[in-house]
Amino acid sequence: MALVVEDGTIVTGANTYADVAALEAFAADRGITLPSTTGEKEQLLVRAMDYIEGHRGQFKGQKVEDTQPLQFPRKNLFVDGVLIAETTVPKEIRYAQIQAAVEAMDNDLSPSVTEAPVRQENVGPIMTIYGVSAADPWPGPSFPKIDAWLDPLLYGGGFGIEVCRV
Repeated sequence: MALVVEDGTIVTGANTYADVAALEAFAADRGITLPSTTGEKEQLLVRAMDYIEGHRGQFKGQKVEDTQPLQFPRKNLFVDGVLIAETTVPKEIRYAQIQAAVEAMDNDLSPSVTEAPVRQENVGPIMTIYGVSAADPWPGPSFPKIDAWLDPLLYGGGFGIEVCRV
């Protein structure tokens, strides 16, 4: 598989924000052991992209071009009150993808859920309550390290308000 990195110039066929070298550097800095083959690392980055791009309706700003293959670069995107250039892929989205690739080593980032987990179980006089009910469906797995990178890029993240100069 060939990774095609989006660098902010709306690269034809782009399918990632980060390359294997960036994943390896991130992991090395944090003492994380990655799979040994380049192919396995590329698969992790692709699985991570599936998760990241799944947030498409939540990203601040708008895609620069309707036909661009990925959600970034974006126009009218403010991070920490600073307008990000339309030719820039923010570091936060790259790190979010890399963190998601790390999480994907041990987790299904977007598992299919066909039924609600058990909420209550009675065994004799003992009642155990856990999980959630069908009325309060399980929202899926939580990945706070990924969310921390995504937060300033999402509506409701960062400052909690969208700021635009008119």
